[in-house]
Amino acid sequence: MAGTTVADNNNVAETLQEALQAFGCVVSVDDVNKVMGLPKPIAIGTLLQQVAGNAPGEGLVSEVFDLFEEKMIQYYRVSEDVREQDGASEVFLRLKENGVE
Repeated sequence: MAGTTVADNNNVAETLQEALQAFGCVVSVDDVNKVMGLPKPIAIGTLLQQVAGNAPGEGLVSEVFDLFEEKMIQYYRVSEDVREQDGASEVFLRLKENGVE
């Protein structure tokens, strides 16, 4: 969704960075961006492993993911920066006009 239909100015990466930092995993936004195409639990596990040097437990990955998800939902609910990606409405309009729902 972010970067495809919703404009993203590193908001997702910064939110993931914050969630990781809450658990003592300090990474840069650049580090986070390197794993952004991966499913979030895998990205989180990869980043935790890079910092700690060993594979994290599933519980820790889940805790970081839950916090990340909570922070993203809150961001989308209240941020004035949330807006559609340029042209997204037109794409959905054309799809609907062509019977794609």
